[in-house]
Amino acid sequence: MWWPVRGIENFLFKAGPIRVSGGYELDGPCDLDRLGAEIETALDRAPHMSSGVRRIGPWHFWTGRETIDLSRRISIVEDASITGADGLARIAEKARLLPPPGDAGDWRLTIVNPRRTGGPDCRSLVFIHFNHAIADALRMQQLVVGLDRNTPADARPERVRWPDIPQHDGDAFFSLPEGDERPVRLHMFSLDSASIRGAGDQGTKREAILAAVSDILADRALFPTRADRTPVITCTFFTRKNTNRWQMGNYATGARFEVPAANHDNPPDRRRKVVQLSEQRANLRMQVVASLFPAGVLARRVEALQARSDAWMSLVPMGRAQARLGGRRIRSVFGVMPLLGDMPLTLGALSYRGRIHFTLTPGTGFGADVADLGRRFQERLMA
Repeated sequence: MWWPVRGIENFLFKAGPIRVSGGYELDGPCDLDRLGAEIETALDRAPHMSSGVRRIGPWHFWTGRETIDLSRRISIVEDASITGADGLARIAEKARLLPPPGDAGDWRLTIVNPRRTGGPDCRSLVFIHFNHAIADALRMQQLVVGLDRNTPADARPERVRWPDIPQHDGDAFFSLPEGDERPVRLHMFSLDSASIRGAGDQGTKREAILAAVSDILADRALFPTRADRTPVITCTFFTRKNTNRWQMGNYATGARFEVPAANHDNPPDRRRKVVQLSEQRANLRMQVVASLFPAGVLARRVEALQARSDAWMSLVPMGRAQARLGGRRIRSVFGVMPLLGDMPLTLGALSYRGRIHFTLTPGTGFGADVADLGRRFQERLMA
């Protein structure tokens, strides 16, 4: 059975491919059988992950579930030296070099150290890289953190056959193509929410993060070639509404801000605000525009929006309850936003169990070490 791809997803298919990522650090080596059962639960609960897409004229249609080759979607990497946020940053960098799977559902999953081969301190990392048209950041996070409670305790995988899944050692998996010596350009770190200025109020905390992003964009030691003007930041932020016990909402608002650098006292100037994404999905005009506009026109529109923004940041509230994956507790969660066009910086910020987990991705005009970028961002955030 075919059904139409609705407004925002249709827009993303035409303007894309735009791919985003999520990384999860677990508190120990995971149970592969349990993780396999949870992967099958995800495929059942998110049909777009295994559905084909066909285009007829200006319209896109989901064509229903198709058989997908999981051996082309899932990789296992064994390397005891890869742990924590640094390991997730290396996976994210590698994910950009991997070609799309080529069949239905544009996503890949990388599992690091699922077995206890690195001693008692060894932890598993799980990283998913997916097409933004399949799901937005919050819906994918909601899906992942709910897998444990939505998968029966005695479930065993049927479609995920681990002997067929490719396995790599770290050196082979993370090696770059010959002649490509790009350094890792991601920086991931976590902060206690209470340590951030304005931590008592969600809106004030958002303003503090916006001000910190503006400050590092204006720092000539970090971005020496960036134009000397007030940074313009596009921000997508989710608010909790109709929450369940997992305390996760389903509403997102996008806005563009002009933020004077080194100005922590005055709120940023909000220039333009778009309607909530949930409203866009139900808005007939939005769906008609997304469906009828030629793909090339939409792509140029996205490029124009990119050219007017110095940074794109997304603030995503995760659950306040302890979540589990592969039989292990999730210690930290990171989101990686894509660099679009010549944008200088993107930031993903996910709040989870009292901490905010940041991913900074510098782009055009960046001329320093990513560790310096992270350190200066933290200094400005807590000043």
